[in-house]
Amino acid sequence: MSLKIINDQAPALIVIATGSSSFDLLGQVGEPLVGRKRTVVLYPFALWELLDDDTTQPSDRFWKMRYPDLLRYGMYPDSVCAGNDEQRQEFLYELVDSLLLRDILMYQEVKGAKFLIDLLSLLAYQIGSEVSLTELGSSLGIRKETVARYLDLLEKSFIIFRLGGLSRNMRSEVTRKPKYYFYDVGVRNAIISNFNRLDRRNDGGALWENFALVERMKMRAYRPLHANQFFWRTWEKSEIDLVEERDGSYYAYEMKMNPSHQATIPAQWLKSYGEEASYEVVTPETLPAFVRY
Repeated sequence: MSLKIINDQAPALIVIATGSSSFDLLGQVGEPLVGRKRTVVLYPFALWELLDDDTTQPSDRFWKMRYPDLLRYGMYPDSVCAGNDEQRQEFLYELVDSLLLRDILMYQEVKGAKFLIDLLSLLAYQIGSEVSLTELGSSLGIRKETVARYLDLLEKSFIIFRLGGLSRNMRSEVTRKPKYYFYDVGVRNAIISNFNRLDRRNDGGALWENFALVERMKMRAYRPLHANQFFWRTWEKSEIDLVEERDGSYYAYEMKMNPSHQATIPAQWLKSYGEEASYEVVTPETLPAFVRY
């Protein structure tokens, strides 16, 4: 209400209201400021913020040296700027334990932090896979409707985000189950207590997919480049990690951490969207240009 009064009395004055609690901000500046505000989501560091302004080549020293660690510890400023891995891990564990879950436990009715951590753990192991709310509920011993509510709360807390399937109502396309990704892969790794190097883990491809998707999201938000985003999959298990729908056209992107594993364009995609859609493979070599602001 105070912000509304300030805006009414001094319309030329620009007021910036910030806070770590999305529930607090939503409740206090939402309805009273309809038509008087602009909402901006501040993500963790974006990759383009860490690269030299005139550098988009894969030889960029920072990117080449640091990307394996960025996939382990994420892009939060305290993690990127920490002096060593021990400090990064300590920060991320504290972030998960006392900050990210605080808003939900304080302002929403949930059974407890354990249910949220268990749910996030299940999602962490299913990055890049379709998620069944019924199966999640069965694993946690709670109803599907409760799982849906918890997922909604976790999305509003900017811990995870949902990716739905693209479909033109074609019988071959799978769209019923969504995928969930983490806004920061460091948080994801803290939840499952796994900060191993990439050569000592079997989820490197999933981490790369998550990381590339989020960096693309940041770029679109800050540019801005407005687009609807989906994954694409058929019953025959042909799939594409990310499809952007912009101005009536489709842009397909497949995330591959190993440049030697070049993906081929799915035949069903060409048959269904070939005349109006592009296709690109995103690797560590091409990501800087892919997310350049």
